[in-house]
Amino acid sequence: MRKSKLITLLKIFSKQEMKDFEKFIASPYFNNGRNFKPFYKILKKYYPDFDSPELTEENIFKELYPNKVFETKKSSVTTRVLFSQMTALAEKFLIYDHIEKQDYHLAERELANVLKDRCLYDYALQIVKKSQAKLKFRETDKYIIYERMCLNELLFMIYSGMNQQPIGMKCLRFNPLYLVAITFDRIGSLLNNKIGLATNDNEKGNTEILFNIVESIDPVLFENICEDDGLGAKDSVLMNYYMCLIRKDKKAELFNKIVDFYYNNFKSISKTYKWKYFIDIHNIGYALAHTMDYEFFGNTTSKLSTFVLTNGIYTANKDNHLPVIAFEYIFNFKFVFFKIEQLKEFIEIYSVKVQPTKIDEAKNYAYAFYYFKKKEFNKSLEYLSKLFPNSWKKNILHKLKIAVLYEMRFYQDAYYSIDTYEHFARNNKNVSQGIRKAGLNFTNAIKNLIKAKTNSAVNELDLKKIIDENKNSHFGFWIKEKVEELV
Repeated sequence: MRKSKLITLLKIFSKQEMKDFEKFIASPYFNNGRNFKPFYKILKKYYPDFDSPELTEENIFKELYPNKVFETKKSSVTTRVLFSQMTALAEKFLIYDHIEKQDYHLAERELANVLKDRCLYDYALQIVKKSQAKLKFRETDKYIIYERMCLNELLFMIYSGMNQQPIGMKCLRFNPLYLVAITFDRIGSLLNNKIGLATNDNEKGNTEILFNIVESIDPVLFENICEDDGLGAKDSVLMNYYMCLIRKDKKAELFNKIVDFYYNNFKSISKTYKWKYFIDIHNIGYALAHTMDYEFFGNTTSKLSTFVLTNGIYTANKDNHLPVIAFEYIFNFKFVFFKIEQLKEFIEIYSVKVQPTKIDEAKNYAYAFYYFKKKEFNKSLEYLSKLFPNSWKKNILHKLKIAVLYEMRFYQDAYYSIDTYEHFARNNKNVSQGIRKAGLNFTNAIKNLIKAKTNSAVNELDLKKIIDENKNSHFGFWIKEKVEELV
């Protein structure tokens, strides 16, 4: 009973949604005349956890029908029917509630559609124009572009119904642009998910289809012949075009082109897209820095993040809080390229921009690296001990701890930590092959450094080799420094 669909749904309801749902089920239009209030009031007692052992079919039946005897088979059917019917109401409520909360006016568009189908064209026209006026004050994103396209198509059908096709055709003026914008946005999302995941020829072939579509566009021709709507859709197409392209042609020249396009069009890009494009570019730069050229891609990406944060862009959300995961990824490049005083300033300014409940986590993370770079290793360990990393952070924090132990000459402890890290890297299914290889290159480097420090025979060429194996990593600069101290 506690694992039923109804209980699963009610668990996710907010307090306000529970109040609204009570009103919803009281409406005879939705509940077909059946009184669900007594049943609802029983269930409400167990909100929000619904984990009480008292929540059983028998207890529910006895509360609903105090004058009847509970019979396992017969009574169970009665309660299950109630559960089934209220589940259908809960599902319907979520649909209606979702439509009501849509701030890009899906309900208004659907109303206009109904009015158009019933030949109330003037009324429908008023609704559509009202929706279009509201959209002008909304920042452009993929949902708004789609909504504009749908409203234009609806206008075309309304005017056609009024025998005013020429006016209707003018309404479709920007729809080719919107269609391309939506298509490229979706292709970009698919490529984000597909790259690195294609494991067989069919999947690789499907990915190639996407690249063929992207490469069929001539960006110069598109820019020359496509009329802009003045609301950012054209910039969206060009940015997504280049973003799709670099996932295949991982070239520094193309990456520079994307970053320059972002800088040059920053003022005209909506806040939503400012953040979205930045995150996309940062993720690509992050990946290319670790696989191709850390110095170029890392430094370029780090400068971009400085530009974005300086301009007050911390998120696409209304609360404007910097996500802690974004703070930490951005900080990783700062750790490498910033001087110590710059690092301290960055932490003080931007750690307080994250979600209030995550500020301590952001500070602990950043100060662990800050004090490592400052060579105050006890303090670095102190901040490390305050962190409870999830799987993605374990990778870099394990490395930091090993590096700290090496610097403190706690070699035996370093070896224990290396064993723990290698077990994590080899056995965790969430660790990709590339991250696993980079991690094992790092631990191999530390082992060789310890051997050299403890006067074991280590070939000088082997030491220089570990510099090359770790050059495209956050700790590459430090490993190079440690090798040069020994050679």
